[in-house]
Amino acid sequence: MKEIKGYQLIREISEGEQTSLVRCSREEDATFHLVYQRRNGPLNAAERVILQYGFETFRELDLYGVLQVRDLLLGEEDYSFILEDFEGIPLEDLLRGEKSFRKVELKSALRMILQISRSLEALHREGFAHGGITPSSFLVNRENGQIRLILIPCENRIRVSRNGDDYKKKRCYLRPEQECISDPWGADVKRDMRALGVLLNLLLTGNYPDPEESRSEGGLVPEEGDVPPILLLILRRLLDNRGGEGYCSVGGVIGDLERCLRQLRETGKIELFTPGTGDRGKDLLFTKDPIGRDGESSLLADSWERVRQGAREFCLIRSRRSSGKRTLARRAACQMEQAGALLLSAVFDEQGTCEPLSELRRLFGNLIRSLQGDSHSPLSEGESRSDELEPYEGVLRHFLPESLSLPETHSAAVPERAWDRRRDLLRALSIILRRSGEKGRPPVLLLEELHRADRDSLMLLQDILADSETGPLLVIATCRENGGELPIPPVEMISALEEGPVTVRHIALEGLGIGDVCRLTASALRREDERIRELAELVHAKTRGYPGMIKEFLQGLITGGILRCDSGGGWVWDDAGIGTLPAAENLEDLQAVRLRRFPSLARNLLEAAACLGKDFHAETLSVISETSLKIVIIQMEQGIREGILRAGRGGWYSFCDGFEETIVALSEESATREMHRRIARHLMDSGGEEIPDASLYPLIRHQQLSGDREPRGAGNSVFASVNERAGRRAGDLTAFNAAVQYLGNGMELLSRGGGTGEEGRIFKLGLYRAECGYASGAVDEAEKNCRALERMAGSDEERLSLLLLRIQGLAACGRGAEAMEAGWEALDEQGMKISRKPSLLLLRIEHARMVWLRFLRNKIPWILRKTGEGEHDALRILEALCGEFPSDERLVRWMMALRALRYEQRAGSLPISPQLYFVASSASVALTRRYRIGRVLFNEAMRRLQGDYGSARGEGFYAREFGGGPLWQEMDRVRENLERHCSLLQEEGRLDEAVSCALSLADLSLAAGIPMGEVFREYRRLENLVQSREGITLEDLFQQRARILRDLAGEGGDESVSSDRMDAGQVLLTGVSEAEGSVDFPLFLSEMRLLYLKGHYQRSMAAAIKCQPTGSAFRGSFHFPEYLLYEALLVYRLARDSSSAARISRAVRLGIAVRRMKKFSSLNPRQFQARYLLLKGLLYGLLGFFKRALICLEASITEARAQGLIHDEALAREFAGEHLWRISPLAAEPYLRSAEEAYARWGVVIKQSLSADGNSEHGERG
Repeated sequence: MKEIKGYQLIREISEGEQTSLVRCSREEDATFHLVYQRRNGPLNAAERVILQYGFETFRELDLYGVLQVRDLLLGEEDYSFILEDFEGIPLEDLLRGEKSFRKVELKSALRMILQISRSLEALHREGFAHGGITPSSFLVNRENGQIRLILIPCENRIRVSRNGDDYKKKRCYLRPEQECISDPWGADVKRDMRALGVLLNLLLTGNYPDPEESRSEGGLVPEEGDVPPILLLILRRLLDNRGGEGYCSVGGVIGDLERCLRQLRETGKIELFTPGTGDRGKDLLFTKDPIGRDGESSLLADSWERVRQGAREFCLIRSRRSSGKRTLARRAACQMEQAGALLLSAVFDEQGTCEPLSELRRLFGNLIRSLQGDSHSPLSEGESRSDELEPYEGVLRHFLPESLSLPETHSAAVPERAWDRRRDLLRALSIILRRSGEKGRPPVLLLEELHRADRDSLMLLQDILADSETGPLLVIATCRENGGELPIPPVEMISALEEGPVTVRHIALEGLGIGDVCRLTASALRREDERIRELAELVHAKTRGYPGMIKEFLQGLITGGILRCDSGGGWVWDDAGIGTLPAAENLEDLQAVRLRRFPSLARNLLEAAACLGKDFHAETLSVISETSLKIVIIQMEQGIREGILRAGRGGWYSFCDGFEETIVALSEESATREMHRRIARHLMDSGGEEIPDASLYPLIRHQQLSGDREPRGAGNSVFASVNERAGRRAGDLTAFNAAVQYLGNGMELLSRGGGTGEEGRIFKLGLYRAECGYASGAVDEAEKNCRALERMAGSDEERLSLLLLRIQGLAACGRGAEAMEAGWEALDEQGMKISRKPSLLLLRIEHARMVWLRFLRNKIPWILRKTGEGEHDALRILEALCGEFPSDERLVRWMMALRALRYEQRAGSLPISPQLYFVASSASVALTRRYRIGRVLFNEAMRRLQGDYGSARGEGFYAREFGGGPLWQEMDRVRENLERHCSLLQEEGRLDEAVSCALSLADLSLAAGIPMGEVFREYRRLENLVQSREGITLEDLFQQRARILRDLAGEGGDESVSSDRMDAGQVLLTGVSEAEGSVDFPLFLSEMRLLYLKGHYQRSMAAAIKCQPTGSAFRGSFHFPEYLLYEALLVYRLARDSSSAARISRAVRLGIAVRRMKKFSSLNPRQFQARYLLLKGLLYGLLGFFKRALICLEASITEARAQGLIHDEALAREFAGEHLWRISPLAAEPYLRSAEEAYARWGVVIKQSLSADGNSEHGERG
């Protein structure tokens, strides 16, 4: 404790992190006092005035059982209250045992709780609530048992941290709606009543109430058998969660406790009686349950059950103001939290910080704070975090509130382009939500006042819901209707969700019926008789049954003296007086009646405060209203007493029940504009040399509401800088709609200023504005802005930067054709001519020039001239185009990559060089039929990639673009990287490419001999992805692959591979040049394989012929050896029944296939040695060397089994059995049976009848 001048420390009573309570002796008169000191940090002016006002108020009070406040000492960073002397220790210390609290003997417990209750009753009688009662709030004298309440002005709330034991202990003091929903404001009587129940439970059982059980519908039921049943009933009422069944005054509690104590003294036991019979209060007591909303509550409960099963749902509670949306939503959300949901809440307020995305940033910040202590969370240290969140930590740090810091585990970079930042942010948030729900706690987002949400928050919410990676998620949103219609931004979001995979449920609320209004009125007045029914009918006629209007109407009756408490504590009213009142059209009409009763000074201050927003600070209000701080605080106290305001800490206040909206609606427009003008001026003046970030958005908003273009006294350039900073900050936060608006304002202000030298600044603002436009999805508007910037560009560098932005922006928005067209035109202007339909000869020439320049750079680099300025610009354009390769023009892709690499030899490495080398590697193999150069180029690409993340992306790109991995890599690694690359494409939102990648993965799995069951699982995972995309081609290509799989597994008939089906497959590929070798080769290869395995050799050969024109493009991938294998098997099968001349010709073809497979085997023995031995054995057999053939086939079986190649083993065993069958059917039987088993392990059912027929040569022959 800090030493206090004039006081001498005698004994320390308690010590906290920021507070201390000590007993001191005043040196002046040697009197004893208690001193409460708080170390608060620097005190602002409002805090000082509030403390002084609170002290002056409480100094005059002499309350039973409450320590009187004698003096206040204010320091620079602390303050001390001097209290009357009392010899005692904290109640918490008295109850504390060695390991836990000890329970108190029943009679003593009743005496203690009665003293505590009487001190609270005295406090409430004066119109005050404590709001922060804990066992440390009371001092107990051990000798005489007297208890005193410590009441410190302006410190009457429980502070709850959500970490550690403090949270578990203190949350039981909070009512469910206070804990579930962020509510930092003010103390209330209800909180005091619940705290009284917590203390009674502690005295009777020695334990705090369980935070979960005390939030259940039945309240708390201690398991202590010696607690009398009547005390359990009293506890239930004190801990009541619904508000309608608890005590309405401490006096009712005192009456019941005195009766218990009296019975205990007289009879030694406490008989059961009905508690609360003498409970009377002067305040209305409304239940927290949503009366009359059982059907709506059931709909929300049903949605929660579906989400628990893995669904994603969006529930919109919509209605006019005062219909009970918030009560219904909060109650349902709290029940879901009790059932295991991870509850997150946000209340949108357009008048608050005005910063876009602020509420969602706060929501996710709270989520991450709650997860950081969980070792299994996505934010904990460990491999799980590195795998998924590592690439996105940079953008996540930018997005989260500044008050939250993530552990520094990796230095993840923030993407340069806006659309990439948005993509990464969405992926990171989806991962966090999904991983948060994997432990059985699906996230529930409670979003109130959705009609006030900014457009960027709605777009982010829409993307999160639509993202399949988010996992199970329930969003409950409340939205106000205006004339039965929703605002346009929420309507656009909801319409987009309804077209996607998310279930959208509309819950419309209307006014309550007479019966429900009667229940609500009876609950509020604690009375149930025929008179209540009559009152309810009057209330319903005046309010049309809307709950918020009912509460305000009844409160107005009390204020007007029409509804009042009689001498016995019961409620009475004047029917005639109620009947003369006009019916209210809306809540604003009723609130206006209460506001008009305020004196003009208070009303003027409230009007000024309403312009500041829902939350405001006393100092700011004092400045803009030109009123002294003390008068402001005194007048605000009247608003608190009338229930219009709630007081927070440090001089903050908050409006209740939307009164700020009503006040603004009632104010004169000219006065409101002037007040906004003053607020803007105040924000400009208080910012100093540089306005803080927190003031940027409120400044712009108030300036707009004032009707002025810029603050008076501030130049265009100054306010343009404010808009520029706001726009760039919004862009960093991925709030691109807001960024476009603010940057546009800045450009307009600079243009109107007419100053020279601002053209470059305007162009940079416009460039970033266009980038944000593309990122927001407003492509047409962004294109319009780019056309305007073209006229402003004053240098070649500006024109180039604008062009590059257009290419990348259009491609990012799915308009690749327009991006390519813009790039071609720019290349033509730069003099770099690239054929849009290159021939194979032209490609071979370009390839040779690239290889030659690469040789020169490595051997004699000084001979290469540097690129000129024009070539450098053209190279940057070409690089941008190569970064967005067209997916359906393979030859053009090769030409661009080879040309870019040719220039790269002289200009130096490019950011996308690895990708270019991958393309060149495949092109080299296809164009030259030589694998050495292709392998060199592939290795160069891998050398330039950094880390596993980059390798997976690069190798996956190669596998996707060129039908599989390179021949020299192990297929398992290719499949693994292709699968990771597919996931990366999904994360980036490039779903068309992800589908193509997934199809390649499935084809590759089939070629690798992966068991059919696992391949089927890959196809089922692919099916959802395919169906999410529009367009028949992808859907039908998927169905073609799936049909082939079913046929291989024996689930299809012969007609499934009819020529009609094949022709349909060709129709799908209309417009794809045969020379380009696109998706048709893998498809026809799959048909060729299927027809061969089914024994339809002639039709299989027809499919092989269709593969030939397109196969050259796949020479560098696994597909080509697969094609060669089955073509060779077909040649062997058909040669068996051919004429001698045809047999010799086919033997030559088979020999060529053997030589090619030998080359593949030298590149990748693990994958192709067994096939080489197989084909070699077939060649020997065709030539009549049966012994050599069997040796090779046996070696092929051994090699295939050693490498785990089930399909190759099955083929080799089948052919070995066929060869032996001619010599000895008995010796052939084991081979044929083992071939059947191998086919069964592969999952190919159609080849499981080999031994039954004696050989496998069946099907078509001619």
